[in-house]
Amino acid sequence: MKNDLSIINVKKLSHKTHFIILNHINVRKILHKKTLNLCVISIGYNDSQRIYVRNKRKFGGHLGISITHYKLKRELSEIALKTLLKILNRQEFIHGIIIQTPIPLEISEKRMFALINFAKDVDGVNPRHLGLSMLDLKGILPCTPLGCMYLFKEERISIALKNIVVMGKSNIVGKPLLHMLVNRKATVVSTHAYTKNIIALTKKADILIVAIGDPRSVDKRYIKKNVIILDIGINCIKNNRIVGDVDIKSVIEDISRITPVPGGMGALTVSMVFYNISLLQQDYLN
Repeated sequence: MKNDLSIINVKKLSHKTHFIILNHINVRKILHKKTLNLCVISIGYNDSQRIYVRNKRKFGGHLGISITHYKLKRELSEIALKTLLKILNRQEFIHGIIIQTPIPLEISEKRMFALINFAKDVDGVNPRHLGLSMLDLKGILPCTPLGCMYLFKEERISIALKNIVVMGKSNIVGKPLLHMLVNRKATVVSTHAYTKNIIALTKKADILIVAIGDPRSVDKRYIKKNVIILDIGINCIKNNRIVGDVDIKSVIEDISRITPVPGGMGALTVSMVFYNISLLQQDYLN
């Protein structure tokens, strides 16, 4: 197996953000004498939600940010969630709101994201924020795509003029990430469940970003030599093992760099949640 240098140390990058965020938060505490409160809503509470909520509690605890978790039943109606969001939007002591995905298919993800108060949208999923990110204007960016861009910057991975394939077209990862990469002069191909001949497309990628929620489904057939892979998938398999969407053992001998799972992009995504909540307190949104 290749040297560990091919495995990107994402935990180290996540720890680095801690000091940036802490500085923002301490300034707020001095000026306003208030503790930030993040509200996380989960519906059904599956394994991936449980991991993200646990990590948010841990990271928030280190920063002195209070976490309020609404753990709702799978049978929750869209009307009930809409009512809860309206209440949380009005509460002054709530500074950030997240709907932890995935949510039941019976509830419109797009409508619920649009209902989150723009000034409390720490996940950057409100249509106003998504529009700003598409136009490359100042605003709150979706956390996982923001984490990807932060990783490229810190690891000095050039994306301009590169061929990048994004596997997955979710509203919180694939779609916003596509625009952010194009805005940085990359040539981007988006693939999804209805894409034909996916392997023919992924094998042309200089950088492959995988967010499809299918454990270890992407193997060496999908890649060319010396590709850089960002594995965004978090999947819980038997014996509570956490694995990514990429079969790392299959690809490790042929890649240039790769993010691990666990301990990879999930940790950086959580960091960006708290980075965003600190930014939401700045004057340009007040």
